[in-house]
Amino acid sequence: VTTGISLLNIYGGGNAGDVAKNTVITVNGAVTGNIFGGGKGNNAPVYGNTSLTSNSTVTGIIYGGGESGDIIGTASVNINSTVSGTVYGGGMGAESSVASTVLNLSGANVTKNVYGGGNSGTVSGATYVNLINSAVGSGTYSSFDIESTGSVYGGGENASVGSTNIVMKENTSAHGVIGGGNM
Repeated sequence: VTTGISLLNIYGGGNAGDVAKNTVITVNGAVTGNIFGGGKGNNAPVYGNTSLTSNSTVTGIIYGGGESGDIIGTASVNINSTVSGTVYGGGMGAESSVASTVLNLSGANVTKNVYGGGNSGTVSGATYVNLINSAVGSGTYSSFDIESTGSVYGGGENASVGSTNIVMKENTSAHGVIGGGNM
């Protein structure tokens, strides 16, 4: 994606169709809509890895995995920009699963939450969340309330993961850091 675009959803994988190897999405222009590294539907597995890189503003939700589609390999998400929304390493929906996830945020600004896992989607292996010189959440917080936006979760939202790893370096800020998920 190289120019400003406004769509409901962008998928790296198929629509009820499989992908035999890997998917790659690179965002170099502003996007309004949700972005999925994988495909849409139960019959839309990716039999490899997904790679999603955002170098420009995204107004929406980013998923390393698919919308109810499986990723047999690793879902990788690299954010070097502003995301006005939430970032998930895994997929969306209870039918989605991912073998493992890697989230790298460098010089990023995410206005809501960051999850190493999925949104109701399972990660069978490990999640890796790496933040360098990045900010998660917006505004000022007067008390610790993990239900607010601006938190980094190693796990998923209403989803299970095998194990979690979070690394934060160099001027990184977040409202809260939680090793597990958020139910």
